[in-house]
Amino acid sequence: MDRRKARTIDYVAGAILGIIGMIFFIAFMGVDAYMFGINPPSWTRSIENNIFLQPIWLDVLSTIMLIAIILLIFVKPSKPTRVRKK
Repeated sequence: MDRRKARTIDYVAGAILGIIGMIFFIAFMGVDAYMFGINPPSWTRSIENNIFLQPIWLDVLSTIMLIAIILLIFVKPSKPTRVRKK
């Protein structure tokens, strides 16, 4: 795989991880605050009401995150081949 394709895959996988990570962070912020006995900020509650994650969506997003992590680990640009001139 050439360097440009590998770099594009890295950017896309990183963006996917960032977006899903922010969704998880916002969705669980209110839950964690209630669990530790703290009132979450009002903006967190309003966002949490719109992004409530059902268990099936947690599984789907977690699977997409796992695929993105595997892509980041295993997709490497191939080394350029050098041709010796005689």
